[in-house]
Amino acid sequence: MAHLLWPRGGFGANTGIGDAVDLGWKLTAVLQGWGGPALLDSYELERRPIAVRNVTEASNNWKSDSQLAPDAALGRADAEGDLARSKMGEMIRRSRGEEFRCTGIQLGYRYSGSPICVPDGTPQPPDEPDDYVPSTWPGCRAPHIRLPDGSSVLDHFGRGFVLVVSGVADPSPLVNSAHQRGVPLTVLRLADPAAARLYERPLVLVRPDGHVGWRGAQAPADPAAVLDRLRGAKTGNPNPTAGPVMETQAVPARVATHQL
Repeated sequence: MAHLLWPRGGFGANTGIGDAVDLGWKLTAVLQGWGGPALLDSYELERRPIAVRNVTEASNNWKSDSQLAPDAALGRADAEGDLARSKMGEMIRRSRGEEFRCTGIQLGYRYSGSPICVPDGTPQPPDEPDDYVPSTWPGCRAPHIRLPDGSSVLDHFGRGFVLVVSGVADPSPLVNSAHQRGVPLTVLRLADPAAARLYERPLVLVRPDGHVGWRGAQAPADPAAVLDRLRGAKTGNPNPTAGPVMETQAVPARVATHQL
């Protein structure tokens, strides 16, 4: 996918890097054998809405830029020049400030309606260009928090799925299903109550790209169906009452546990 974006405040790097991360983990999954046949098709379904979102905001920045007309008085070293610079500065702050107040654009994007995320029926957090609301709503970027060892929780994402566990929630059903399917899965336990509150649910399953794929108060009734959806082996919402899911051929499991 190619993007044409305004070079100043155009979010081209944000969009391109996000595309590469999304596609990279999916290609890896397919090449390693644990990605399902629908996984690569999810790339455009997830990333196209984000590209449209970012290009729209970039277009607003371009429109603001076009309002800034040059004025010869700006270079004058007298009272008229001081006044011209003051007016121009105020205009820039008013019309161009959004380019620099864009944390929501950078961190707040989410994959609403993704075929490889499992919705939990809760409303989306706000999506405003200048405001980022950390959330584990399925499809959102899993939020940062500093862990007792000094690392960020984000440092533990990227090499497979990570099941973030807090409290006494039992991760074993998801761990066992991952083992059966050869899906790389690490368990990361949060002992800090503040971290547990930020992650909103005792179990949060984070994809290799750092986006939440599923969350719950306890393990799902059909963990196999959840994992199959997240790895693109099954489409549609997992049915808690569904029977056993037929397994596909997979590489040997890589399951690890960390306590932080």
